Amino acid sequence: MMEDAQLANYLPSYGDRIALFNFCKHHTNTSKRKEGLQKLKLRKEGHSEEEVPETSRKSRRKAKQSTRNIEIGWVHTIDKVTKQVRAKQGGGTRKVPINVHGGFNDILKEGKALFFPEGKSSKGHESDFKFDVWDFKQNPFPNDVSIEMIYDT
Repeated sequence: MMEDAQLANYLPSYGDRIALFNFCKHHTNTSKRKEGLQKLKLRKEGHSEEEVPETSRKSRRKAKQSTRNIEIGWVHTIDKVTKQVRAKQGGGTRKVPINVHGGFNDILKEGKALFFPEGKSSKGHESDFKFDVWDFKQNPFPNDVSIEMIYDT
């Protein structure tokens, strides 16, 4: 390596010489860093078959569940004004376990059972209403989609 006095002939600015020294130090450590990373990868590959991370176990367990908890609420429309019905008036939101193979009809049935017990609610009789199922963004829920399909995508 060149001394500072020799390097001054080529780089008159002291700041440039310091930057060059730091670059050279950093550049030589890169190969050591690469060797360390390769060793770490080899160690990790050796243990990957034996040990399964806790997070992947949880996700596998969730994937095998036969039910999922979904949140159901009642959104009421009067004269083109859509509002969520609050718990005081018989609405609110509730977390309900639904079969993963269930879909539109199962969610609708569960919602009617929650918010229209015995076919009646604070807003009127079940037969006076038109029902639909929406997702959390208030987009219509397709009739042919199951809960499992939604969670898998």
